[in-house]
Amino acid sequence: MNEKEYLDKIEIFLKENGFKTWREVIPDQCINWKEPYRVDLIFWGEEIGYTACEAKYFNSLRQGAKIAQTIEQIKKYNKLTYLKGIVIERWCLILGNHYDSISMSNSVIKTENDGIKSFLRPFLIYYGLNFLEYYENKHNPRWNKITINKNNKGSIFIKKEETI
Repeated sequence: MNEKEYLDKIEIFLKENGFKTWREVIPDQCINWKEPYRVDLIFWGEEIGYTACEAKYFNSLRQGAKIAQTIEQIKKYNKLTYLKGIVIERWCLILGNHYDSISMSNSVIKTENDGIKSFLRPFLIYYGLNFLEYYENKHNPRWNKITINKNNKGSIFIKKEETI
């Protein structure tokens, strides 16, 4: 899996749950640039408003520079307007890796992966950013969900509503 495929899964999940989505969005101020910056994903929901996301997908747990570069990129472009005049207040980092799809029976990899995410949540909040996590249950898709700033004040959960 790569970054695009990972974002495709997240976008499909958001659309299935009533959100509007846009991919590769160019800031209003950069439309005429030869090689403009693009936001990976913007989504909107009535209850949470607009959220912009930058995604990184990596195959090694030793790629901290990618995270730092993404934070710098967000800080540089988060004050611009998008989609014809919209200022986006909530910016998220989406961090996917192949460890997310490894069987959870491998407790060493799961513990290391969870530890990285536990570290990143408050780290990003300190910089005024958010951490979006997508949980996919391949055996039972009704358990799929998205969390933003899991286990922190102001957490957001997006999950399919159960109907009986």
